[in-house]
Amino acid sequence: MTTTPLRPARGGFLRPFGCGQFIREFLLGRGPQGAPSIDPNEGAPQADLFFEYKQALLRATALDRATRTEEREARRQGRAISPEEIETLTERILARLPYRSRYARYHSFLMYFSQLQRLGWVEPTGREEPSAFQTNYPAGPPRRWYRLTSRGRRAGLVAWTNPKAALYPVEELLVPPTAPPVAPAAPERPRRAAPPAPPTPAPPTPAPTAPAPARPPAEIPAFIVAPKPSRVAAQRLIAHLEKVKKVGLVWPNVKTELERLAGEVSGWASAVEAAADKEEEKEEPDEDKAAALRARAEALEEAASGLEAGDVDAAIQSLREAFPKPARSG
Repeated sequence: MTTTPLRPARGGFLRPFGCGQFIREFLLGRGPQGAPSIDPNEGAPQADLFFEYKQALLRATALDRATRTEEREARRQGRAISPEEIETLTERILARLPYRSRYARYHSFLMYFSQLQRLGWVEPTGREEPSAFQTNYPAGPPRRWYRLTSRGRRAGLVAWTNPKAALYPVEELLVPPTAPPVAPAAPERPRRAAPPAPPTPAPPTPAPTAPAPARPPAEIPAFIVAPKPSRVAAQRLIAHLEKVKKVGLVWPNVKTELERLAGEVSGWASAVEAAADKEEEKEEPDEDKAAALRARAEALEEAASGLEAGDVDAAIQSLREAFPKPARSG
């Protein structure tokens, strides 16, 4: 009997643990992945959640690299693995890792957190304090504390692993639009009895017919975004957004569709940024390739922001900048 090693079906293991799982454990006051424990009733602001999540990612990355390095050295020298050496290497690698080198950006985290708010899994506690942003712009948002709701505590681990799937179930996206209700026919007017000797009975007045029901607003079928970013996937998404522009004024679900697409494009940006990180970590990295990937990730983030704000034209322009058409050779 052969055994298949654990591996992802598509892509790779981009993160040692999920963002949703970390947020849930942190707001429960359990201090996941070496993070400090908090009072679950007081909660924490989004900026602190993001900072602790990034620090946990850095610690997990440094520990993984240190363990693999010590295993390789112990195998080469023919000795046992030293836990003390792993701790020393972890601290050394952690001191060299840049803060922005690990995965999530703050804008992507805010979009992820907004999905938890729409699901009703988190709520503000009422505690606020002035933020650094308000120093130069007093009308800006303050630091606001959030905590888990009873609904968020009851949500299962599978739902927290993928909040987007809980917010946009596939079954709802694939349900065809329902037909408009048919107006009932007007009742027939009763005929009067004929007189004893009518010369010529007058023809009965036809009953008024009900007006035809108005045509329902145009609907667009659910668009399935490719899991991996590519030029072909971007061109298909642009074609879909062009259709959204045509019927967007009368399509009742346009806002929900744009928010869903914004989350998908933000996932593209995270994947491209992870590819840039992987390129920079090579022994002989290609700096031009890494810079091009960083620029593509920024353009995809701008496209996601445009979709979140409802600016379809700006999103299309950013997608074309992220995946420009190849120049024709003369």
